[in-house]
Amino acid sequence: MFTEVKVADSLLKQKEKISEQASISELSEIWVSFEEGTSNHKKAIKQMNKCHEKGSLFVCRRTPSINKYYELGQLLGSPGQYGICKEAVCIDPNSKNYKKKFAVKAINKRKYNDKRLTYNFFKELRTETHLLAAAHDHPNIITYHSVFEDVGHLYIVMDHCGGGELFDRISRDQKFSERTAANVFRQMVSALYYIHSLGIAHCDLKPENFIFETDDDDSRILLIDFGMAKIVQWRQYHKTINGTPYYIAPEVLSGKYNEACDMWSMGVILFVMVFGFPPFHCSDGKLSQPQQDKSIFKKIQSGFIPKVQGGYGAWFPKSVPVSKGCKDLISRLLRTKVADRLTSEEALEHPFLALDNKELDSNAINKSLTASILNSLRGFGKLQSQQPKLQAQILGVLKKCNYLNNSQTKAVADFFKAADKDGDGHISEEELFDALKESDPDVTMEDVKSIMHAVDADNDGFMDFDELLSSRIARKLQSSEDRLRKVFKLLDFDGGGTISSKELKGALDSIELDEEVSDDKCDKLIQECDKDGDGEIDFEEFISLFKKL
Repeated sequence: MFTEVKVADSLLKQKEKISEQASISELSEIWVSFEEGTSNHKKAIKQMNKCHEKGSLFVCRRTPSINKYYELGQLLGSPGQYGICKEAVCIDPNSKNYKKKFAVKAINKRKYNDKRLTYNFFKELRTETHLLAAAHDHPNIITYHSVFEDVGHLYIVMDHCGGGELFDRISRDQKFSERTAANVFRQMVSALYYIHSLGIAHCDLKPENFIFETDDDDSRILLIDFGMAKIVQWRQYHKTINGTPYYIAPEVLSGKYNEACDMWSMGVILFVMVFGFPPFHCSDGKLSQPQQDKSIFKKIQSGFIPKVQGGYGAWFPKSVPVSKGCKDLISRLLRTKVADRLTSEEALEHPFLALDNKELDSNAINKSLTASILNSLRGFGKLQSQQPKLQAQILGVLKKCNYLNNSQTKAVADFFKAADKDGDGHISEEELFDALKESDPDVTMEDVKSIMHAVDADNDGFMDFDELLSSRIARKLQSSEDRLRKVFKLLDFDGGGTISSKELKGALDSIELDEEVSDDKCDKLIQECDKDGDGEIDFEEFISLFKKL
């Protein structure tokens, strides 16, 4: 397993998913405070208690002047529409960071004269600081240190990174070698995997929002600028169109999106990294900027063509040869249908990002364990708790239909082979414990017993390959409402919006089973999940079988 995945999973064990906006008390911990008991401190508390009201002058509350602690210097950049980023040096002799360099994002709070617009803007700023504070402990996400605020500006103090933007390196080098692209991209996807697991969508991914820590060729890369980031929840979608034209996902343009939009943007970024130009672009310089944007949006909505062709556009250019693995990853990220697009977790297990990718001639690793397999086993235990038998039948159909792609199936097979130490075709509790222990030192035998109880469908005390495969299919299926809807439509043969006992039997009869499923058994499977008693399964009843926990 990659170090990046191990670190992310280790951090996630200590955190809960973000499901709501920050409370006033949580925000107050992020803002620098006046000395308790002073008049300024008392005023700040009043400002904080009214910060959610329309007409408030403060995002949270006034703080001591930033100039008391930092000397602001040269301009480093202009992130977003409303801010600039300056170099700063800590001048507080009592601080452990005395004379250390930092970067300060200074945001103009008075951009709008309209109170309603200012109210919404302040709400976005509270979200930005809240989400950055929640995610900044990941090694590939910029670290924030403190927040200052006065009447005119909000200041976010972050680590100073001197390596420059990803965009600058791409421009300097024209394009990356595939090995370099894979190593850098793996870190980038790790950051995405972490924030998506926390319930955060970045919503503005582009090369300018990834910066290198140092000028070194092997420098870490860091995700920055949470100005458009949003909290995402199961089966809830955002409507406001955000993002940068070249990198925006088609569903964002349609006004219904979640964290999957980030993975489209990552596909565009990887394309730019290896080919040196964006797949969706407008080369007509005579058009105005709005007209160019409209042209780009039209091309995005037409989709990406995963074929090698002449010229330069939304396809793989014939003039720039790259490996099959790289093209496969890009094409799976640039799928218009969200149900078919890779998640951040799935992207991390793609062969192109593997450390033993022979196409890139890199060093082999001796572990086949991947994050998706481990998370599948853990998640399946929760999912299986008192679940109807219909779920197992649906997973059985998907197994026979090769629902997982080749690399996902291979990852399951590699895990099974590594865990099955005696090679008897079964994984015992002890073998599973040893396999999980290699990746997660905190796993207990109690955890393993719980997993085994859930996965062991035939109750023989062992896990076989098909049972492990079911857990991985369930993980993939429940990662997206679109995937569940797609499978539902496949089972709903007549397109009536429900699955009948007859349709279920048709699906089961279409695959090779150990024993024939009778009409009576199909009736019972439907009845077990038919909450409204109409004799059929609608989408809400179907989706409850795979509810994301």
